[in-house]
Amino acid sequence: MNKSLTQRIFFSWSADIITTIAGFLGTIYLARTLGPAPLGVFALVISVIKWLLICDIGITQAAIKRISEGENDGEVITATFVLQTTITVFAIGMLFLFRGTVNSYIGGPYVVYIAVLFGMNYLASGTVSQILRGYQRVDISNGLYALERTMRVAFQVGLVFVGFRITGLMIGMITSLALMTIVGAIYLLSRTDLNPTIPRKQNFVDIVSFAKYSVLGVMKSQAFTWMDIAIMGVFVSNSVIGIYNVSWTLAMTFVLLANSIQKNLFPEVSSLIISDETDRVRELLSESMLYAGLLPIPGIVGALLLGDSVLTIYGPKFTEGQFILVLLVIVALLRAYDGQVHAVIDGFDRPDLTFRINIIFLITNIVLNVILIPTYGSLGAAMATVLSTCLSVLVSWQMASSLVSSSFPIYGVAKQITAAIIMGAVVILFEVIFPSTNVINTLLLIGLGALVYFSILFILLDEIRSKTLEIATNI
Repeated sequence: MNKSLTQRIFFSWSADIITTIAGFLGTIYLARTLGPAPLGVFALVISVIKWLLICDIGITQAAIKRISEGENDGEVITATFVLQTTITVFAIGMLFLFRGTVNSYIGGPYVVYIAVLFGMNYLASGTVSQILRGYQRVDISNGLYALERTMRVAFQVGLVFVGFRITGLMIGMITSLALMTIVGAIYLLSRTDLNPTIPRKQNFVDIVSFAKYSVLGVMKSQAFTWMDIAIMGVFVSNSVIGIYNVSWTLAMTFVLLANSIQKNLFPEVSSLIISDETDRVRELLSESMLYAGLLPIPGIVGALLLGDSVLTIYGPKFTEGQFILVLLVIVALLRAYDGQVHAVIDGFDRPDLTFRINIIFLITNIVLNVILIPTYGSLGAAMATVLSTCLSVLVSWQMASSLVSSSFPIYGVAKQITAAIIMGAVVILFEVIFPSTNVINTLLLIGLGALVYFSILFILLDEIRSKTLEIATNI
């Protein structure tokens, strides 16, 4: 990876780490104060919002693609805003039309909050984010996201502290999204050549031509994160959903680095394809696959050994999610690989291939969730996501191989697995001395494991060593 791309990824990841720390601390307070059931209700609210994003029909991804191409970006931005405003009005209209069903499903009169949250998330902050990503400023976009999440946690904790409970969670999110939009708009107006102009018919055609294949990508993204929770809302209690959602949130921290790579890889590949630098794309795909598994691989070992101790921090009831946590960290690893391959396929402007991959994932995920959740509950949801994501990775890699011949970094991944196993052995040994029965010992064991893992990788992997030194030199 070139220096500029490496720096963008590093700063994007740094922003994600800040977000994770804020979210971790906030969730601990909220979980201990509210318990699993209210968190389950809030998870269902977010699930409804995320499923409303299907109305986007791929417009966001198409906008990022067209803006990154650097041609008539002012017209593209305006055309996108017109399309997304129309979508927002339609989605909110449908929400109020079926408000009785939605309120019954969630367990309370929350439709108005959902409507405001959807508008803020999709049309306001979403517009700012997609423009930044189109201009290849994913680092700034992630920074704004980190700011929003940090403010959200602060507002939510404050509102819950004074007694607002579930409504406090939603008001806190609305406020943080509004502030993120304002800060992002100020940045765009002051630091970019943003110049929205009246769009032509061809701008709409170009966006829709890409979006029509990307719609299933939107559905896949929501299915990956929210299909299980949406179906669990029918079959299991809000408490079970709350426990599952905390386990999911913990597991997805291991995919943050991979997400940062993916977000930066897509516009980078898009630019390289235009410049006819296919060899560079081949190198980037192999490198990104190596770094994608850097955190999830040791995360699986860590979840097996210390998962119950970590979940205890949220409250005694949350330890029921230990095995679910292990499965979801496996999902994080698969998702990390899947995201890199998708970024390359989309960069080649082959939404038709993405369409095929996504429809396979969606059908598999929906069928498995419907079969497994009624019988196995939240465990069935985790198993369904593991199996459907594994299939998606295999199909995605085969599709990507038809575009660019890249090799999977087997030896590098083998060294990561070796380092993770050694890390696990050291943690088991030291747990005899420092039993993970309290927060301090648990955090010490996690820190020790991370130190051992990265120290071994620093010795075994030249790529890790050189990249670490490069980042340290250029911070």
